[in-house]
Amino acid sequence: DILSLFEGILESYKNETDGVQSNEKHQLVRTLARRLSISHGKPLSRHESSELIRDLMHCAVPEVTPEGKPTMYLLSFNDLAKKFKHTT
Repeated sequence: DILSLFEGILESYKNETDGVQSNEKHQLVRTLARRLSISHGKPLSRHESSELIRDLMHCAVPEVTPEGKPTMYLLSFNDLAKKFKHTT
């Protein structure tokens, strides 16, 4: 329902109190992104997952969210091997 989507976006925009200082355009874009984002725990098809990763890599700063939370962790082979090193 497009009307309820826009009403929700406008309500979220009016009530946004995340403490991030930015201009109104960025605030509106963040609000829109949150409202249209994929729900946590929603299963995705292989195609949807691939598209999501592709789109993420086209972002200006793909490694963090607009709030600064990490979207990925990059590990070297040695770092990964250390995580699975068996100690006896």
